[in-house]
Amino acid sequence: YMDVDRVGIYGCSAGGQEPAPPAQLTVFGPPMLTWQRPDGAEQDFTSALAPKHRALLLFLALHPTGTYREAVREALWPDARGNRRYNSYYATVSQLHKRLAAATGEPVSDLVRHDDEHVALNPDLVGVDYWEFLSAERDQRRAETERQRLAAWERIVRTYRGELAAGHSALWLDGPREAAHRTAVDALSGMAAAHRM
Repeated sequence: YMDVDRVGIYGCSAGGQEPAPPAQLTVFGPPMLTWQRPDGAEQDFTSALAPKHRALLLFLALHPTGTYREAVREALWPDARGNRRYNSYYATVSQLHKRLAAATGEPVSDLVRHDDEHVALNPDLVGVDYWEFLSAERDQRRAETERQRLAAWERIVRTYRGELAAGHSALWLDGPREAAHRTAVDALSGMAAAHRM
């Protein structure tokens, strides 16, 4: 399982020594998926994703250390029963990898990683702004000095570029969306109070 304490900006290690992964998933504001080509150019292939592909990426983005396949199936296919839910999940994952491979011209077979019933986005291939947001929030709670606290607040505000998954509606988005908004507002308030001192 991925150690969430190691995750820094866009999935790099906290020490900043590891290169950023080729794919970047932005979930604050309208969701966007980009891929950095070997020549350094960034390619946006959000439009290549079907609605279920986007929903799958969003759901997994909200679980930095992963979740269980059954939780994904229940969230994305709540009305499906039996094998239909199971088959829909695997078909969506397979289609997602095929579309990304076609769009990037590179083999992409493990963006979504499985370990028995555990499933997660592969942090070696994709970085997520929400993970950076959570990392900054954690650093703010652990801050021992005002300077550390202010630096964490600034990261929170910088990462929060708008409503979580703007334009998307799902029950499983409501809690994280409200929590992220509250964290961003608290960070702005904290920064304002610090600057008044």
